[in-house]
Amino acid sequence: KTTTRWLLSTYFLLTICCIASLYLAGMNLFDSICHAFATTGTGGFSTRSASIAYYNSPAIEYIITLFMFLSGFFRRKFKIFFTNSEIKAYIFITLAAAAGISVSLYFHSGYDVPTAIRQALFHVVSIETTTGFLSANIMGWMPITWIILSIVMFTGACAGSTSGGFKVVRIVALFKITINEFKYILHPRAVIPVRINNSTMNYSMEHTLLSFATLYVFFIIVGAIALCLTGVPLMDATGISLTSI
Repeated sequence: KTTTRWLLSTYFLLTICCIASLYLAGMNLFDSICHAFATTGTGGFSTRSASIAYYNSPAIEYIITLFMFLSGFFRRKFKIFFTNSEIKAYIFITLAAAAGISVSLYFHSGYDVPTAIRQALFHVVSIETTTGFLSANIMGWMPITWIILSIVMFTGACAGSTSGGFKVVRIVALFKITINEFKYILHPRAVIPVRINNSTMNYSMEHTLLSFATLYVFFIIVGAIALCLTGVPLMDATGISLTSI
């Protein structure tokens, strides 16, 4: 009950702050309320057919980026922000993807530096948290940006959030399992546990994670192949399959 109350109060506070911020940035009250609920709930519903691009406001884009990012993880103890391996990975993936797309937008799409950074951050966070807001026509960007966005769509945000995706904590666990396997090659008799923060994964948990990862990727591939057989181009089929999963 305590955890539920905390989650509800945090969600309520986050939503109220988002409403107030959007309203101060120039949205009318109705749009602010609708977009705040869609942002903190990572639902992505907009009252405008052009989504966030309708407002053509850097301030609104930065506000929504921040609240989408915060909604990508809920933690009761904020002191673990800089020590939790999942959150650190979440931040690293976000910044690395945004940096890669920023470079592409600056050199190949004619964006100036501030706009390239803003658009990259906005769309990386929007797709990483599976919110789905848009502030530009990303189909006009270089194909490399689509690949990066597909990767962050796959990873998703943190466990416990309302976002979709594979979840960052599973990516962290798979990375550590892989590193351990290489260590076993050098030290076959060593006992090397997989630790996620203060928890140790046992063999059963590792087996479950690997099975889940295999099925997750398998269904994405099957979905993409099925769409290709109906005439959908490969890149589109992969993106649609990822979105559906």
